[in-house]
Amino acid sequence: MDVFISYSSKEHDEAFLLNEILKRNNIKTWIAPDNIPGGSNYTREIPSAIRACKVFLLVLSEKSQQSIWVSAEVETAFKNEKFIIPFVIEKCPLKDEFDFLLSRSQRIEAYEKKSEALETLIKCIRSVLNISDTTIQGIDDP
Repeated sequence: MDVFISYSSKEHDEAFLLNEILKRNNIKTWIAPDNIPGGSNYTREIPSAIRACKVFLLVLSEKSQQSIWVSAEVETAFKNEKFIIPFVIEKCPLKDEFDFLLSRSQRIEAYEKKSEALETLIKCIRSVLNISDTTIQGIDDP
């Protein structure tokens, strides 16, 4: 799996749209609850998936900063030295812990020009994964 997607459950639709767009662009993703097998334990599956990913994609918003689960996921990604991409879906100040953990991560601001931000996101992920494909699918008509 290439990309772990971290998001607040209150922003399910936004996260699943991102997931779909990445998959259309041949980027393998992991997103809860879809990738958690029935009967499994979230607290076992999520850290394992974060350790296995190459890129940690954070859907960053006020709501995600309020989620104890997102906070734990970001901390796990940070401790495991993952390439973290904060994809900012709304203009909001960062809480201290997010500011600290994301201080070395370049943010992609998607709250004004979403299509451009999606294109930047896909290019960034492809660069990290060393994928040379330059075609981008499905960002204007998700």
